[in-house]
Amino acid sequence: RTTRAPSVFLLPPSPEEMLSGMATVSCLVGDFHPGLAQVTWSVDGAETQSNVTTSGVRLAGDRAFALSSYLRVPTADWDKGSTFSCAVSHGSLTSTVLKSISLTTCSP
Repeated sequence: RTTRAPSVFLLPPSPEEMLSGMATVSCLVGDFHPGLAQVTWSVDGAETQSNVTTSGVRLAGDRAFALSSYLRVPTADWDKGSTFSCAVSHGSLTSTVLKSISLTTCSP
């Protein structure tokens, strides 16, 4: 029985979506085994469960699993430079994998 630690990618909102007044930050979790992982979101260090949508775990290749989680926030929260963090827990990890993103980390 093999365990595989997840790869975690955090993606910023698209410029097109931000025109609508809302911004979606995407946390993509992939290539893990077994297929049980937990995602927790925080904004500026404070955990949040509102406006979070997490997909079911899906099979993604040979004995590998993946899931996606999305946090929707007002565009103003993104524009003011808040930090959005996605923490992923998995049985193969001794501690959570934490990825963070903000307007300043995405600026060229």
